[in-house]
Amino acid sequence: MAITDWVVSAMGRPALFDDTMLEDPYARYALLRETDPVYYASQVGAWIVTRHDDVERVLKDPSFSSVITFEASAATRDPLRHLYAFVHSSLVFSDPPDHTRLRHLVSRAFTPASVGRLRPWIEQTVDELLDGAEPRGRMDFVADFAAPLPLRVLAGVLGMTLDPVEQRRLKDACDNFLLPFGRDPATLADDETARAARAGDALAGAVREALDQAQDRPESLLSTLAGASEDGDRLSRDELFATVVLFLIAGHENLTSLLSNGLVALLRHPGQLRSLRDDPTLWPAAVRELLRLVAPNQFIRRSATMDSRIGDVNVRKGDAVVLVLASACRDPSVYPDPDRFDINREREWPIALGRGIHYCVGGPLAQIEAETAFSRLFTRLPTIRLDTEHIEYAKNFNVRLVARLPVTW
Repeated sequence: MAITDWVVSAMGRPALFDDTMLEDPYARYALLRETDPVYYASQVGAWIVTRHDDVERVLKDPSFSSVITFEASAATRDPLRHLYAFVHSSLVFSDPPDHTRLRHLVSRAFTPASVGRLRPWIEQTVDELLDGAEPRGRMDFVADFAAPLPLRVLAGVLGMTLDPVEQRRLKDACDNFLLPFGRDPATLADDETARAARAGDALAGAVREALDQAQDRPESLLSTLAGASEDGDRLSRDELFATVVLFLIAGHENLTSLLSNGLVALLRHPGQLRSLRDDPTLWPAAVRELLRLVAPNQFIRRSATMDSRIGDVNVRKGDAVVLVLASACRDPSVYPDPDRFDINREREWPIALGRGIHYCVGGPLAQIEAETAFSRLFTRLPTIRLDTEHIEYAKNFNVRLVARLPVTW
């Protein structure tokens, strides 16, 4: 059953992942934290974990695996071959020692110095998007800024030369490639399987072309990834494909969510925004607080490799566990008055980016992108305001995406 189709209807518990939850999932998370912080949802065969300390403990515990078993019918297996290559070669779906090896190689491209050198390119991309929007006096913030910005930045950083049409195609390929992750691939309709397969072919072609271009661009991230080695060990072709696709998908969807939901939070809290205008050095703290408040990636999945205990509950070997990051980020035992947007909170990086060995390797890049985007946006468009009372959300319970966000200035 799809994560996005999960509806928990056990007596005494709030329903999860139904349409009524799209607008505000946090009240339901709060009720679960208070009444049933670790419970087994038989409908989906998984434990739902909502308290911060429990979520953090599982994330750091090596006895909970990140590897997922991705089965499909014989009819869908061959068309989705790229999906299986992605799952079996991806940093995010691996455990040590494979994860240790992959992360060591990949992290060479994300040193502080490497990420810092990207700031001018990010600034240029932000300004180009604002140059196109500013004269109009209005835009759909999602379609015109929050969605294209991270994809253009990532494509440029990877060394991929894309015109606007090619960028749109790459965006569509990323979206369609994710279709089988929404539910059991065996339940995909024929047209969905075909779209996912075409997306895999498109992404593989884009990666191949980018690898060819990288030979002439030694400064690109993709060139760094392709050349990263340790005692002669390098990323395989499948591992390069999985790594690039992971960056393209996770790197743009999560940042699109952060920028869109972050803008809503900033515009609805003029006092906080005024503090940022008065002191731009507060932007890093503001982005950190926004990551906590809006948690772009709402939950992740793990599986127990041995009998264990979460909170007051015994978890058996083989049990699936869903860690609700968005709930952990608003746990009042860690964050007093957790629904309040407060850029002056003194706290470590929010759990929204993970903990332990799976802490988001692209976190520093996302931080710089968000800081640059917001600071330049409010500098160039000081009178920007929402042009809607109702925020429309896409039907995606994992990545919290605003469907459209009209703004004027």
